[in-house]
Amino acid sequence: MNKDKIIKIVEKIESLLSELKSEIDSGQKNAKKIRVDASVKFNKKRKTGPAVSIQNLVSSGFFNSPKTLTELLGEFRKLALNFDKRTVSTELARSVRKQMLIREGAGGSKNPWKYEKK
Repeated sequence: MNKDKIIKIVEKIESLLSELKSEIDSGQKNAKKIRVDASVKFNKKRKTGPAVSIQNLVSSGFFNSPKTLTELLGEFRKLALNFDKRTVSTELARSVRKQMLIREGAGGSKNPWKYEKK
């Protein structure tokens, strides 16, 4: 590219920038506006862990009757959600402490904890 061609390109860019600045400054109605769809989220992780899944099941009525950890894990399998048993157990205990669920039973193999919506 020769020097004259580069100078013409730079002048054209400066002209376009000046035109853009004047449109922005004047607030003309014909200036294009960029709209961002509110439903599109950028760089945000969707929460999908066991805590959110338990909250969703509480909202859907799954815990309207008492359920054991085994029943909950079975429901997660039906929903194609694979969580570690210990992680789910921890989240159930947190849900009890947050008073989202109540827990009945002794916690042993003969009388396991049963969780129900409060």
